[in-house]
Amino acid sequence: MPVKRHIFQVTAPALLLTLILGLQHCNPANKPELSNEIHDIMPPADSVKWMAIVTKVDNAGSKGDIKGERIALDEAVTFCKENRYHIYLFQVYNIYSQRLYSFGEIEKGNRYLDSAAWVVRHFNIHQLQGQLNLAFAASPRNVGTDSALFYYKAALEDTTWLPDVYKRILYANLSRTYITKAYYKEAKQYATKALELIRQEHFDNRLPNEIHMYQYFYLCEMGLKDTTAAFTILSKAYRIMMDSLDGKGDETIYRSMGDYYFAKNNFDSALFFYNGYEKRIADTRTDKMQIIPYVLKAKVYAKMKDFARAEQLLHFADSHGDLSADAPGNSQDEYYETKYEVSKHKGDLLTALSSLEAVRKIEKETHREEKSVALAALEEKITQARAEKTIAEKEQKIDEQKLYTAGFAIAAFFIAIIGLLLYMNQRRKKLLETQRIKALEQQVIIEKATLKMQAENEERKRISKEIHDDIGPALTTLNMAANMITLSGDNDSQKQVMSLIIQNTRSINNQINEIVWSLNSNNDNVQSLVAYIRKFAGSFLQTTGIQLVFQSDLNDQRNMLEGYKRRNIYHSVKEILNNAVKYSSASLINIDIANRENVLFFSIHDNGSGLPENIIHGNGLRNIQENIAKLNGDVLWENKNGLSVTMSIPIADA
Repeated sequence: MPVKRHIFQVTAPALLLTLILGLQHCNPANKPELSNEIHDIMPPADSVKWMAIVTKVDNAGSKGDIKGERIALDEAVTFCKENRYHIYLFQVYNIYSQRLYSFGEIEKGNRYLDSAAWVVRHFNIHQLQGQLNLAFAASPRNVGTDSALFYYKAALEDTTWLPDVYKRILYANLSRTYITKAYYKEAKQYATKALELIRQEHFDNRLPNEIHMYQYFYLCEMGLKDTTAAFTILSKAYRIMMDSLDGKGDETIYRSMGDYYFAKNNFDSALFFYNGYEKRIADTRTDKMQIIPYVLKAKVYAKMKDFARAEQLLHFADSHGDLSADAPGNSQDEYYETKYEVSKHKGDLLTALSSLEAVRKIEKETHREEKSVALAALEEKITQARAEKTIAEKEQKIDEQKLYTAGFAIAAFFIAIIGLLLYMNQRRKKLLETQRIKALEQQVIIEKATLKMQAENEERKRISKEIHDDIGPALTTLNMAANMITLSGDNDSQKQVMSLIIQNTRSINNQINEIVWSLNSNNDNVQSLVAYIRKFAGSFLQTTGIQLVFQSDLNDQRNMLEGYKRRNIYHSVKEILNNAVKYSSASLINIDIANRENVLFFSIHDNGSGLPENIIHGNGLRNIQENIAKLNGDVLWENKNGLSVTMSIPIADA
């Protein structure tokens, strides 16, 4: 699920009132290093005038009176300038810029934010630097970029002067940023801090913000592949939202619950939550988001084979908006996938093929974005390793300089004693430095090896995904087209040619699936190998009429097996089954898989007539022997009462 952008909504007047109450955090009255021109403790008369101005801003904002709100904010700027209330002036500039951004006046908003920065720098009010960094990070020119992350981290360096409302926004935005970069553990840490501050707040918007933080925790657990924890968090957020007095909360909770139940094929529950999502969207949004619930429900009905209702919902979505471009979230691919299923059911080949091509294009773009994020993370790790090495070298030089300075200062008084101590200390220092340098060199070697391994895994994933995304869908499209031509053709020779095309495309598609499976590093374990062999054997023998008895007794299925090793074992089993089908005339094949003392055993036995001698000494069985020998394993053959083959492979060496 893609991460959705969210900014905690606080109106300008509400934030102004919050800032008034929180100014004791940044009052510079007791800071003599600041300019004497700064006046931020208001006398009673000015306090009354200021509250009157804030009330004007509040009333105009609550009524949606944009013009009146601008006039009141301009009055606040003038009041602060005339009375030299510079901290208040900074806050007004900051709020004014945010309101201008919401009005769509980006350039003017940037100018007011730059004015707020000028106040901080000109009057050296370092207590406001954290708020300024947070404002820069959230501005449209920086949001979603590395510059935003820079400003967030700068604000995090000193949160002493940040009011709690700003700290909460800082932690929440850092959590969201780390989720987009797939740093889920860091994201959970900052989401926890934001949630703690939200629970301490006392205002109407507290509950929706708390529920939204649970959405962040849900995304983190999904990113960490813990679906049980993810659903527990999602259910908790939904219960809190339903137990509230007005049932208000975050509409994305409904969407996420519906997605979870859809993935579990619980379509009734999925429709229930998608209907709730539709109602929330209708109450809160006026943009393209209102179209999404119709696409989600159409997706469910297509899975339920109710294509008429799915088509009706897609048509309704088409008539109320355009999902062909700039659609929010992952709605585009869901739209085109559902349209493909409906068109294929209707026999509308042209629309089905165009929808399939649209899905392929979206998947390719998504893969490109994921690859960019992975490369950025890899580059960040390399940069961090280099920075740590540079810091270590600088610390080493600083330590040496301090040592020499101290030695020369004391040498004038105790030259003999210091000389001896310096000599002994220097020897110890050199020994420690030698050990430290060796440790650093070893660390660099380990980091390089780790980065190389990560790069190799990324390359394997890239090759696997490109084969899956580019060649696989193309063959599927070709196969579908050939099937439709075969069904509609009248010429027998044409049907024979089409049947040959279908047979070959299926064969190529199976080979591609085997390559993708062997390249994917997520499958580098015994569990994946056993599951893949079982799937192949069941599918292969089903068409031959031979009964399969498959048994596995594994103490630990998580033992690692690299891709080429899994491939050698799989191809050996495949060759044995092929020979049994071709030559043994068997009606039953037993496959037993077990592991004992870090050794994998594969036992394959059939009740046929065995294999001829020329086959036993042929290339196929010789290839099996060579494949297993590469893994330091053994193969035993017994051509009696059928063919029995036993392969033993050490897991530690495999």
